[in-house]
Amino acid sequence: MLNYIEKSPVTENLDKELKIAIGIIRVADGLDYTLIQSIERIEVVKSDRNTDIKAYCRDNKHLCKMSINRANTKKTLLEEVIGTEISIEISDEENYQELEHGADIQTA
Repeated sequence: MLNYIEKSPVTENLDKELKIAIGIIRVADGLDYTLIQSIERIEVVKSDRNTDIKAYCRDNKHLCKMSINRANTKKTLLEEVIGTEISIEISDEENYQELEHGADIQTA
């Protein structure tokens, strides 16, 4: 049986765009691991060295964390293809609640 964490099942002869698409689908699948849409939305910030994915959770943080943990186990292919480390974590809940209620958020 193939261990997806240790070895990617994607063959080497696929083009880069297809590998990126497969990598994105794998991360998205992990983010919906619980199948109850515990993550309401995400924000992605990419720099030269890393890509940060902030997940905004619905009410049940435990299930949200399960999905984030699963997505972190499925990000390897995407990291390899885009050449940066990917960080997937829960976003700051206070800022999200303020955004929901229409408050302006200042960033430093």
